[in-house]
Amino acid sequence: MESANEEVILVTCFWAVSSTQKLVNDALRKLSEKGQQRGRKIRSSLHLPNPQELEGLDLQVKSIFLLPFSVMHPKFIIVDRKVAVLPSCNVSWEDWFEGAVTLTGPVVSCFVDFWREFWAQPEDRDELLNRSADSELEDIISMTPQQQQQAHLPIHAPLDLKDIPTIFLPSPHNRNPSFRLPWQTSAPPPPTPLNTFFLRSLASAETEIYIQTPNLTAPPALTAILRTLHRGINIHIVTSEKLMILEQLVTAGTTTSRYIKTFALPKLQI
Repeated sequence: MESANEEVILVTCFWAVSSTQKLVNDALRKLSEKGQQRGRKIRSSLHLPNPQELEGLDLQVKSIFLLPFSVMHPKFIIVDRKVAVLPSCNVSWEDWFEGAVTLTGPVVSCFVDFWREFWAQPEDRDELLNRSADSELEDIISMTPQQQQQAHLPIHAPLDLKDIPTIFLPSPHNRNPSFRLPWQTSAPPPPTPLNTFFLRSLASAETEIYIQTPNLTAPPALTAILRTLHRGINIHIVTSEKLMILEQLVTAGTTTSRYIKTFALPKLQI
């Protein structure tokens, strides 16, 4: 965020008082100072420190709540519409196996389009940054100097050797949870791109699967995992026993630990 020269777009499905929020607010203050020094404002879709501390920003906040109890789950940051950062965590106090992937190249435009269609204000949807295409690579390099990143991150693994094929999976909203009595079966999962990709990945695995998830309470997902285990595939799942307990009880009526213990899973390592 602090490397931005024109614009920051931050999408999160959770916002709470936490050390993460403090870091975001500190970055906002630095961006504001940068904007004042350059005599221009840096647009940022975030949250709010003291307005007097952000006079160098044109700050926009959009909160979307979808009935009955659903939010848009994507989490990403777009810097100057040239770099996309995919963090593993929300802005919260919970431990979300923090990590991030930084993407450049054509896939960034997919995130911009996704943001434009769902979050952007009408006046922003057709807005283009007045930047020269010839300077894009130089700008990207200056925004992500390795020495600066390594000074802040315990582990940094740059993968800049070649282009990497990337699949962009949008997440259209489906109303969930659908309230039902305990003895009623759950509805089949909607064929969203993410659900389809996940199930097909399990079905096509040949030797081993690694899954990292904050919880595992969806019957269709666990059913697909069991089918994969029966084919002799080794599966490693990294999850948490204490994360999102309330959300799991409300939406699934159980927790990850309680749900998994109901199955005999000799090859499932958690």
